[in-house]
Amino acid sequence: MEIKYGNLILRTLTENDLEKVRTARNHNWVNNFLMDRQHISKEMQVKWFKQIQWESQHYWIMSSKQNDIGIIYLSNWQIDTQSANSNLFLFEEHWSGHPDLIRAVWLITFLCFYGISCEKLTSTVNNGNTNALEIDKYIGFSLLDTHSDFLQSVCTRDSFYRNSQAILKLFFKKEHSLNIHNCNNAGLFAPLRNWENRNIDIYSILGL
Repeated sequence: MEIKYGNLILRTLTENDLEKVRTARNHNWVNNFLMDRQHISKEMQVKWFKQIQWESQHYWIMSSKQNDIGIIYLSNWQIDTQSANSNLFLFEEHWSGHPDLIRAVWLITFLCFYGISCEKLTSTVNNGNTNALEIDKYIGFSLLDTHSDFLQSVCTRDSFYRNSQAILKLFFKKEHSLNIHNCNNAGLFAPLRNWENRNIDIYSILGL
């Protein structure tokens, strides 16, 4: 699956991306923020990829002007509660706070709430990762606690909607449309086939 907006492209993770993902994950500035800080070997990374359950999770590579930013993902989809976990990590630190990073997080959240009818997203972030915590807050996530080493926050469709108008004003343009392609193997995001190969007006979907 491929999602396009302006210079931003989100494409489904493939086996060709694994070494870049592994290298970034093992780097200290990423690894230090993770719950599981073990060094990942090539064999471990390939095994992990082969065990992905695409019906309950999805991973995208984020790219800006053909430069890969990092990986963003949705996991642990719960069909009974229509909820899931979301998170990401960057390939290089200088992408922190980049406008296309903000757009990527917003778009995946938008597609969860309005494309596959998700009702709630959760995010777990190291309490020292202030940039990630600020982005989550900006999108519409609210902290459930403030005293743990890893802070969990939650975002509902309503809180996302309330925050969207300010984000759209700063990071999106009405003359730009969202485009989605190659949904044949979209797994959890198969409902997006209804939006495939169209110019999607996100403002109209949100009623703005």
